[in-house]
Amino acid sequence: MVLEAISSAAREVALRTLDEEDLEIAGHGLLDVVREWPFVKLIGLAAYSDSFSVIAESVLADRRDALFRSLTSDIDKLKVIMRQNGVLLSGSRCLRHLDDEHDFTPGDWDWYVPDHGYDSFVAYLVEELGAKLVAETEDYRSVGDITVSESAQAHGISRIGRFTVGPTSHDVIRSRSGCAELPIVMFHSTTVMNYLSADRIDIAYPYTFFGGVGIKAARWRTSTDEFALLKYRERGYTMVVDPPVELRK
Repeated sequence: MVLEAISSAAREVALRTLDEEDLEIAGHGLLDVVREWPFVKLIGLAAYSDSFSVIAESVLADRRDALFRSLTSDIDKLKVIMRQNGVLLSGSRCLRHLDDEHDFTPGDWDWYVPDHGYDSFVAYLVEELGAKLVAETEDYRSVGDITVSESAQAHGISRIGRFTVGPTSHDVIRSRSGCAELPIVMFHSTTVMNYLSADRIDIAYPYTFFGGVGIKAARWRTSTDEFALLKYRERGYTMVVDPPVELRK
């Protein structure tokens, strides 16, 4: 699940976080200790050997399930719906789940869906989780309290629906194609080019991610993009136009 999305350079960084004591802990199957390890160390454990990979994968899956369980007790149903409709969780909630080094409170749940999966996933939120529609836009203008960039179309977004589930806010972002990842790879920076699916973790730029560095998108950026970049700088991330030489891998 995990290593498919991790480059060899990023694996090397993750492996360097392990020491002999860590390997002994994993070798003795002390899962209570391993469960407390930061994400990058778990990636290192997964990269170390096939047997340790099984341990790391199990811990990472448990963490993902715990996140989903904070939304619904029936996480199996949620994962089935996500698989059937190609739904991905991205944005700040995904980032905070993966990043142990920066302590911040994530905002909305940002769900990214392919064009064909939007209606079905929205029906799940409403019928199964009791979601209430706050606002919905499909013409790239501000609707309710949603501000959608005029360049949303260029960002690969067809529609955004905002819903509430209890005290939490959920944005469902409909891709302009059958690929839910399309808007994600058009984000303002690499910091949030990550997502969780029902079964895996994907980090588009793991090497810079592990270094706490975000590379700004090489395109014209809107005021909404600039606000987002400022938000992540305030959360402790370094935002650059070009990555440092040591991170160009």
